[in-house]
Amino acid sequence: MAGSRGRALFAASNVDRGARAAGEGVLYASPLSHKVAQMTTAWAHWGFKPAAVVVERGPGTSLLDRVAVKIREEGVRAARYAVARLLSHVRRTRGPAPDPSWPDPVTLCRRHNIPILEVASLDAPSGTALVQALHPDLAIHAGAGILRSSVLSIPRLGTLNAHMGIVPYYRGMNVTEWARFNGDLVRCTVHLIDPGLDTGDVLCVRAVNVDDAVNITQLRTLVDRAQIELLGEVVRFHRLLGRASAASEPAT
Repeated sequence: MAGSRGRALFAASNVDRGARAAGEGVLYASPLSHKVAQMTTAWAHWGFKPAAVVVERGPGTSLLDRVAVKIREEGVRAARYAVARLLSHVRRTRGPAPDPSWPDPVTLCRRHNIPILEVASLDAPSGTALVQALHPDLAIHAGAGILRSSVLSIPRLGTLNAHMGIVPYYRGMNVTEWARFNGDLVRCTVHLIDPGLDTGDVLCVRAVNVDDAVNITQLRTLVDRAQIELLGEVVRFHRLLGRASAASEPAT
């Protein structure tokens, strides 16, 4: 069940909107994540365009950092491919060409004229000050790392996340594989992020038909597509509710 902040998301979107970021919310990403590209592509048919994308670069992108992002977004098997590519690069040999359909956040934002802000750390005072200056109603986790309370407290309505399992029963990584392995119904969840690990208020859950998946890659692709679609529906609902609330305000 949604808590007080979850109810607030579905209850009101017009408070102090004039002083807040235009667009559909602020996205938090990492330099290696393809979630920004996936979301903007999947939601383009209803006119989605983020107010801004904040990319957390961190102190440096190590081999372990890259593998962690790959595991989080695509699973362990995809991480093997990432390791092979990175080791190939270290040996100065030519590896497979990157998939051009999912550009990195910086490339995508520059291509589509989306405001992009790069910070070393979202948790640093300079990072939180930058996000505060955007005055976001809503934030969306789009492949960033773990978000701390200093950042989570900024958006008035909270920060949304799509998760490839049903919480609280399946938390953490590789939950789709575990649900399938255990013979449970495979589902995805959209929830608000709190300081815990996948413990925020649940907004909605959707079952995913994975009968056609013959391997882990296909399984994850089906669930990933479903979670992004469900997250988009929540973001779109917030947008429509905000417009309806604004239209109902008396003229001044």
